[in-house]
Amino acid sequence: MDADEVTIDTLAKLGTRKQPSVDTMDAIKKIVCRLFAPKTAIMTVKELRWSLFRKKQAQSEKLPPTQAALRLAIMRANYQTLVWNLDTVPFPDLPSPQEYGWKLKDDQWMPVMTSLAPAPNAVIELVGCGCKTSRCSTNRCNCRRTGLNCTDLCACADSQDPCANHPEDEYESEDEEH
Repeated sequence: MDADEVTIDTLAKLGTRKQPSVDTMDAIKKIVCRLFAPKTAIMTVKELRWSLFRKKQAQSEKLPPTQAALRLAIMRANYQTLVWNLDTVPFPDLPSPQEYGWKLKDDQWMPVMTSLAPAPNAVIELVGCGCKTSRCSTNRCNCRRTGLNCTDLCACADSQDPCANHPEDEYESEDEEH
């Protein structure tokens, strides 16, 4: 990704205040979205994580950080930059690192990586199918075989052909019966 003026200006604002502004935080979130998916129109990490998760990129190393993890990372970067910006001031009055995503452990400041799990347990345990051409019409479909309807996490969700095991199909057939 080429650094544009907005990106450079945003990053240059880190460490200029004790707390990054809401605008700076939002702009950094957009930068992270562009880093993980350069051609996306998605501008929130929450939406981007969901989009990438749906596309079977559920391994944590392929997903952007959660909102909570990104907030802590921005706070740590702001604190570190604040320290660097005050390097010419003798005995600067610095706030506690604990307010910026650090915790004291065994007399050392350690980064707090996140305050949340990467996804709710219910999402992590979901069953999804990899059907792309069979329309989920046979028991080769993991969802159909386990007695579940296909969801947005299934490969068939991105298919042009309608899925035969999608809840909307089930509701349409119920409507036709009544």
